[in-house]
Amino acid sequence: MERNEASKCPSSVGPHAIRRGSITQHLSKDVPEKVVSDLMNVSLDVIEKHYDRRSERKKAEQRGEYLEDI
Repeated sequence: MERNEASKCPSSVGPHAIRRGSITQHLSKDVPEKVVSDLMNVSLDVIEKHYDRRSERKKAEQRGEYLEDI
């Protein structure tokens, strides 16, 4: 397969999907949003709009767990 045909492979994944998954995973593991923002060189607004794939329920659960530890 030639390089320009690699994206036609059914198992290929683009770099944006990998980046989005990595950001979501960090957030799911309770890494602070500011740390993820700095690490991935992306603003908090862009994380919220485009990268964070956690459900609203998951976000609420994580907030609740955080508040229980205070």
